[in-house]
Amino acid sequence: MRYFLLRQHPYFKAAFRSIDLRKKVDPAWVCTDRFYLIPKNLVITVDRDETAAFPDIITSPVLLISALILKVAFMFGESVYSRDAILVDPKEQEGRQYHIVLLETIRPGSTLWKVRNLFLMDLDGKQEVVASQDLAESILRRGAKGIALKEIDLPIKEEQDV
Repeated sequence: MRYFLLRQHPYFKAAFRSIDLRKKVDPAWVCTDRFYLIPKNLVITVDRDETAAFPDIITSPVLLISALILKVAFMFGESVYSRDAILVDPKEQEGRQYHIVLLETIRPGSTLWKVRNLFLMDLDGKQEVVASQDLAESILRRGAKGIALKEIDLPIKEEQDV
């Protein structure tokens, strides 16, 4: 099985800015110990270029995914804890629903990634979203926007014959 880093496309990082997300959600709260501190429903103001669409994934300062990606994750049987967030662009008078998600973090060298299709992994000192090829293809087939994929090699531990 092939795996990919699921990232926000660089164009959308520059064209899409959250105005008050850090005021409402501390990135340190996105963990199992503090996730309860995040309100169940949020309205977050954003500023975006007039030509930029709302991307389906936002990776900074916290991981936000669209309903499309969350639906696909559920279809693949992933357990995802989430909080609802509506991002509003007052300039363009548009809004879109997102989810602040808590994904399982898998250490490099662990074999848990074999049973997961969407998870976080610490790579080169940075936490990255990793998706299986099947999940990534399913997201793209549904017309997701603002996503950049980069194939990665996960460590494979060979079973030894006794």
